[in-house]
Amino acid sequence: MERRSTQADLRSEDVAAGFEGTKNDAATTAALPLVAWVNAGKLADVDTQLPTKRIRLDLVSDLGSGDFFATKVEGDSMNLLSPEGSVLIVDRNDRVLVTGRRYIFSIRGKTTYKEYVADDPPYLAPQSTNPKNRPILIKKKSDVEIVGRVKRSLLDL
Repeated sequence: MERRSTQADLRSEDVAAGFEGTKNDAATTAALPLVAWVNAGKLADVDTQLPTKRIRLDLVSDLGSGDFFATKVEGDSMNLLSPEGSVLIVDRNDRVLVTGRRYIFSIRGKTTYKEYVADDPPYLAPQSTNPKNRPILIKKKSDVEIVGRVKRSLLDL
């Protein structure tokens, strides 16, 4: 499934479009905005909409300081960790790539949620039950922007 952005050029700041506020301390803020969505399958444009829901911070209060936002997962490329419909808590302050950690990436204006692997060449790895999901090779570091590190995945049952 693919969605089109209403903006021509998407930057990492646009992922949290409509989020009013500044850097938050998860222990002291009332709620996180749930903004847009992120694709955990094919690369897809972000539908930057105003947040309509907020995530209670008592669910994430142990994360400490950061610039947090929440987003929903669509797709199955990370379904071993975050099935479709999961809510990801992302820290935009944490952009240092570490092998084995999961991030939201923007590649030429399209976002994806993947695990980073520092190999030669580095790549973005799916964690999926679907064999059609393939790694995304990073040819040039300038092609990939790190939106933030996924700190938590939440799923209502």
